[in-house]
Amino acid sequence: MKSNYSIIIVLIVTLMLLSCTITSPEIEEGSKLLEDGLWRLRVNVPGFGRNVDIYNNTAIVSANSDSVASIHIFKYDGNNNWDLITSFTENDVTPSYGDEISIGNNVIAVSDCNDNRIYTYIKTDTTWKNHSVIVPPNVNSYTYFGKSLDTYENYLVVGSETGPAVLYELISDSWIEQTSLNVGDQQENEYEIQVRLSENFLATCKGRDIYVYNRTGNILSNKTLIDSTQNTIHLSNYRICLNDSLLVVGDPEFKNEYCGITIYSYSDNIWSINSTIEKYIGRDEFINSIEIYSNYILFALSPYRFGSNTLIFYSLSDEALTSNDWVFSESISNSGFRNNFALSNEFAIISGYNYAYIYEYR
Repeated sequence: MKSNYSIIIVLIVTLMLLSCTITSPEIEEGSKLLEDGLWRLRVNVPGFGRNVDIYNNTAIVSANSDSVASIHIFKYDGNNNWDLITSFTENDVTPSYGDEISIGNNVIAVSDCNDNRIYTYIKTDTTWKNHSVIVPPNVNSYTYFGKSLDTYENYLVVGSETGPAVLYELISDSWIEQTSLNVGDQQENEYEIQVRLSENFLATCKGRDIYVYNRTGNILSNKTLIDSTQNTIHLSNYRICLNDSLLVVGDPEFKNEYCGITIYSYSDNIWSINSTIEKYIGRDEFINSIEIYSNYILFALSPYRFGSNTLIFYSLSDEALTSNDWVFSESISNSGFRNNFALSNEFAIISGYNYAYIYEYR
């Protein structure tokens, strides 16, 4: 009889432990200041942290899983907190919703490239609202429409795995197609498409074909092919980013276990090499993505197999502006980082597994 009581007690304790495990509380939502100048963002939806972007003090984070797809908008309150101001949930989408996202002053664009759709959201006064869904001009000519996208003010450029890139303009509350652009050898689908917009330029990249156009509103001119093959042994899948005076090209594997970054500047209607960065990475990592904002360049090194993603900051000080000397600032490594990040005037946002991280730099 005594042994039976012991068995009952053990069963009760086991059930209590299981109950505690099953009913553990949800992870805290909102933003948490981990340390001075570093925040962690969280919303309790599956797949949160899929991709990120930031414009000034407004950040967006996408989420997607088999059960929910959503976009979440945070705003910095100036007092060490990022407030979740609104979220949009989309039901009739595929698992690719949120793979590519972009935010501008009053526009958010989110791609669902498996379904050839771009979802847009517009800010009126201080309120974000659902706006419209963009589909390609000729569905049969495009695959993975929205594989890459970028916004600037009322303009949106969309790239596809096959088919030209398309530039849209928001006119009288409607997205109007303005022009389409060939982006290199469209048959080589193993090459990734990238499109980038700035105030006066539009750039496309597919494999080793990099083109830059001058842009005045929706008028494009002075198409330039960038010769980015100097001193490189790998001729595919360059990474590009763009601001209003510089084009940055990252070669994932440069040579002799170094990665290479080439910075081009525009003067007298010509793009020419301004400076270069070479960094030793060994044989286990490669440049996965790259961004530029003002005097900062940030690129991500990803492991070929397992390990942490590492973010590398380079900066150009006011004293070095005339010498074009980009210097190493710092690196951040975290096994929770994904490969997506973005820069604004004060912040870097980094995608993570179930989280997003915001880092303040000045």
